Amino acid sequence: MSDEQQSGVCSESSDYKLAKAAARPGAIVKLPLGTPDAIWVASAPHLELLAQIQESVRAMTEQFTKNLEGLFSHAAQISSLLSSQLGVLDEFRESVCSNLVPLMERLAEIGASLDWEAILEDSRRWGSYGWAITNDQFTYNAPPRCPSSLEEADAVYLSFLDVDALIAGLEGSVAKKVDFREAVELFRERHYKPCAMMLCSLIDRELFRACCGPRRDEGGKHKQRSWSRELKKLKGSLSDGSDAELSAMAISIIDFANICEAVDYFFRAGDDFNREREGELNRNFLQHGMMYKPVRRKTCIKLFVLLDAVSSSLPDALGYVSDLAKG
Repeated sequence: MSDEQQSGVCSESSDYKLAKAAARPGAIVKLPLGTPDAIWVASAPHLELLAQIQESVRAMTEQFTKNLEGLFSHAAQISSLLSSQLGVLDEFRESVCSNLVPLMERLAEIGASLDWEAILEDSRRWGSYGWAITNDQFTYNAPPRCPSSLEEADAVYLSFLDVDALIAGLEGSVAKKVDFREAVELFRERHYKPCAMMLCSLIDRELFRACCGPRRDEGGKHKQRSWSRELKKLKGSLSDGSDAELSAMAISIIDFANICEAVDYFFRAGDDFNREREGELNRNFLQHGMMYKPVRRKTCIKLFVLLDAVSSSLPDALGYVSDLAKG
């Protein structure tokens, strides 16, 4: 045998024999000693990590199942509670519906029995003394009768008026809150003349907002607007109103008529500062330094009440009265 042949025999090493044996069907590969242990050592960390992942998944699944069970339990309790409450609500709804018709009929009877013309005249008389009627001060099914003199009217109105509550409620409805707070501070410090000046300015602004609305240009020119002209025009439309119209919109018309009288009490024309036109307080005399009389605490209270009326009651009343005038 030649050297090459011997070399060829030797070239069939153990690796070649192993591969050749593995290629035969049913062959069993015998690994060298120590190989399984090496594989186990190498794969042990991965197997341990896999076991940890499996344990975490199992724990999460158990916790999720418990949470779902708790959620379904609460949902069942809520459903049971709602079912019981809905039964109570159904009974309440049926009770309200069954009593609503007779209640409305009774209110209609009360409204028909009231002398709206007399109430309207009474509200105008209150306004002619400088006292505005706000929704919080009177109930129209039994308004206090207005006395026949200014002194008596002042005493009656002040007897049921909570000035602190009035001022506290006003701050939320007045647009110029800084000016309002300054007026209140002047009132607390008994500086009644500057307080009255600020209140008149605030009332003027609220009247302008309610009666004139936002500025509108017509034909490229600014339209001259006046809240006094708007009020006068609407007051004229009411003078032709029928009794049927009064009963249909009684409260709004009463509000409007009263506020118009109270506004005129303080804002009427001065007629070149005629002393007979000054009255208790005339805004024109006050703003031009032409007053002959001192401003009293009671007068400032009247102005607070009027500010409340023009900022809260007048906008709604104007809406109804404007619709009535258009109709």
